[in-house]
Amino acid sequence: MRLPPVVSFVAPSGTGKTTLLERLIPELRRRGLRVAAVKHDAHRIEIDREGKDTYRMRQAGASPVVISSREGYAAFGDLDGEWPLLDVVARFAGAADLVLTEGYRRTDLAKVLVHRAARGRDPSWVLPDGIFAAATDVPLGMGLPEVPLEDPVPLADLLCARFGLGASPAVPVPATPVVLVGGASRRMGSDKAWLDLGGRPVLPELVRRLGEATSRPALVVAREGQDLPPVDARIVRDLRPRQGPLGGLLTALAAMDEARAVVVACDQPFVIPESIRILMSRSPHADAVLMERGGRLEPLPGVYAASCVPAVHRALLAGERRMDGFLGAVRVEAVPEADWRPADPEGASFLNLNSPEDLRAAEARAAGAPPSSEL
Repeated sequence: MRLPPVVSFVAPSGTGKTTLLERLIPELRRRGLRVAAVKHDAHRIEIDREGKDTYRMRQAGASPVVISSREGYAAFGDLDGEWPLLDVVARFAGAADLVLTEGYRRTDLAKVLVHRAARGRDPSWVLPDGIFAAATDVPLGMGLPEVPLEDPVPLADLLCARFGLGASPAVPVPATPVVLVGGASRRMGSDKAWLDLGGRPVLPELVRRLGEATSRPALVVAREGQDLPPVDARIVRDLRPRQGPLGGLLTALAAMDEARAVVVACDQPFVIPESIRILMSRSPHADAVLMERGGRLEPLPGVYAASCVPAVHRALLAGERRMDGFLGAVRVEAVPEADWRPADPEGASFLNLNSPEDLRAAEARAAGAPPSSEL
């Protein structure tokens, strides 16, 4: 099994290692990297609390005890001795691109020294071997690369260069354009595959514009037996019927012609083609490329790679239906809002038509919108 590179951040207690990692991890994630973190604690770990169900099961003799929910999971267990760091990585973080650790000063793996002048020097703290760089707020003169303590970008650059990680240059990578049309349309009261704005059927126009943005023939994912308007696209039927948009995504990833798909919903008539091109220009190494809006990731429109299939399948088996219900298990590159806003100032790409009221508002918008700029 190939293990990801591991970097230990070392410093006396109170220097700010955790604060540094809090800044560094989002910067690495922005570059499309999957990042795992391992914290070493020299003391006895007591996470579980007396009276909790997990505590009671541990007291009864179970080990490990795992608690799981939609948002995350945790495992509690007992050890006869400490696991070596690489065993921890192999067991829990083997799918990461980079593992950042804190507190593993005595390992033989690569280390970054964290130094804060205001903290002073702890005479009891011995500088370990294996340090290849320092994050510091004052020059140290150690003959090693030094990066600013408060700015994560140079440190991320250094780590990516050392381990050969990070996004490739922004060159569009081919992607199959996909439109999901198989929803039940309960709130709309009629099949959204037949939406019409000012005499212009939405689905054929959406397919045409996506084809222009991607230079690839489109794929339409529909439910079994669903009637569709004439459309210049290959029609595929849901592999997992009645599984919501996540089931539609699984079908698209299984049927697409390229290694990636750019996916929209049939009720998103105002998708900006330039937004699609921005998504396609991002890292080909990411499993999903999504736009950030208001501090959260928007699942549609989005770019999804075939590598998402196992995580999507596991999410469906667990009863998940939401498009974002599997993202914690894959490598996501987020497109910052500042990067896509110039192309789509109003965020029109994210507008959904879920109800007759939404449709009436969209008809009014379409009547005054220049057809060359929006779908």
